[in-house]
Amino acid sequence: MISDSMNAKLLFSAAPLHGSMQSVGDTTSECAHLQEAYDEQHILVQQREIAHLQSVVNEQRCEIDREVALCARLQEAYDEQHILVQQQQELLAEVDQLYKEQAQTAATDAITGLPNHRALMSRLEEELAHCRRADRSCAILFIDIDHFKRVNDTWGHRAGDAILREIGARLCLAQQVRKRVRSAVSVGQGGRHYGHYTHPPNYLSNARSTLRKEDFVGRYGGEEFAIILPNAGLSGARVVAERLRVAVAKQPCFWEAEGGQSAVPISMTVSIGVAVYQLHGVTSEALVESADRAMYRAKQSGRNCVRLAVMEEGEPLQEIQPILDAKQRVHTLEAGIVRALTTAASAHDQGTNAHAHRLVHLAMATAHELGRSEDELHLIRLAALLHDIGKISIPDAILHKPGPLTDEEWAIMRRHPQVSCEILEQAGGIFHLLAHIVVAHHERWDGCGYPNGLAQETIPIGARIISVVDSYDAITSRRVYREPLPIEQAKEELRRCAGSQFDPQVVAAFLRILDEQEQGMLPPESTGPAHFTAAEQEQAAPLAYR
Repeated sequence: MISDSMNAKLLFSAAPLHGSMQSVGDTTSECAHLQEAYDEQHILVQQREIAHLQSVVNEQRCEIDREVALCARLQEAYDEQHILVQQQQELLAEVDQLYKEQAQTAATDAITGLPNHRALMSRLEEELAHCRRADRSCAILFIDIDHFKRVNDTWGHRAGDAILREIGARLCLAQQVRKRVRSAVSVGQGGRHYGHYTHPPNYLSNARSTLRKEDFVGRYGGEEFAIILPNAGLSGARVVAERLRVAVAKQPCFWEAEGGQSAVPISMTVSIGVAVYQLHGVTSEALVESADRAMYRAKQSGRNCVRLAVMEEGEPLQEIQPILDAKQRVHTLEAGIVRALTTAASAHDQGTNAHAHRLVHLAMATAHELGRSEDELHLIRLAALLHDIGKISIPDAILHKPGPLTDEEWAIMRRHPQVSCEILEQAGGIFHLLAHIVVAHHERWDGCGYPNGLAQETIPIGARIISVVDSYDAITSRRVYREPLPIEQAKEELRRCAGSQFDPQVVAAFLRILDEQEQGMLPPESTGPAHFTAAEQEQAAPLAYR
């Protein structure tokens, strides 16, 4: 048992401990209050931070919204600007297209769709400027439809317009061959059909390949057309003109009038005048005037023909007067060229050179008999002397072959007129005029000759004369492949071929010259007559002479 004293001691010692525990409890309570205050303060701080962050987030969200709205407005403005730019580009393209169409319309004939007078003259000026810079030639063809007023008076202006279109198409078929050859006239309200103009498609065959891509076809005005031929000489331009004339005249056209009436055939022809730069003028006005005068000369000659400006009119222009002046026959430079060419021919073949000199007398006498002018006589004299200059390109094995030529050898032989033409054109001056005579001296009156198939009066008169006297001399002269024929047989051969191979008037004039020679009125020519077999006579026929 614990004594009372011990209890007293325990109670006395527990009193301070109770106080200490009470103090600890107070401290704990105070700490709890502090923690509570801290937590409240922390919560307040967090709430303020959250509120601040929320405010910042809201501000940023508003800023983003504003930026999005701004971007949307910018995109909308950009889209509107892009649309405006596209509209402006489309407008500019339309304006550019409209300008081009207006420019094209201003330079295009409304009826034919070809370049009009303004475009033609502009192109001619450009071509002449190029000719001056490059020292080359060009030609202009002036084309007039024959009896065009009759078409308008008989079938009406719609038929006339359709014919203008078709003639234009025929002139430029080489540049744009049409699959369906037909032109309709549809006018009036609702596209009422008043009739159309058509023609057989096979007429195309004669017009193709006549013009080159660089040639320029246009309507000059009224029923007149013009064609500019760059880098073309006199002989080449004449060949083109003749082919175009044939292409127009070869097939009739058929006009189907209103009301389904049967087609009416209308035969159309053209008259063509030819002028060449430098030979007939150096300005566009001079060339057009020369070509126009030549065209009217073709009209006066019966229409449906081709005429050259200077040669046909006999009125040389100032630019070439020194060339053709009878008092200044061949000046020093030209005489030197003639000597050089004849020397070259003689070196290649003395027989060809002697043949050329014999032809000079015969051709001159025939030209005199036909009443040709002094200027033409001078050209014919030179043409007779130089007509076979192209034979310098023929191999000796062919030129002097004792037997008949093969087809291949004949093809080579028949190139010499074109070679002669090229040589003379390169010489320039008066030789340019000679070229169109020389190149045609193997053409035939019936159109079956070579190289261009010219016929009748489209063959230069000088070439027609040389053709006759050349054949006569070939028949009556000794050749490596045969002996000569008697004069009477040669004359009979000329009579037989008059109207087919030869111009009948030239043959008649030449035969009169031969008759005068026989009667002693003119100096005789050496012909070397002899007697031959029928086979030898047949071989010597003009159609086969070399």
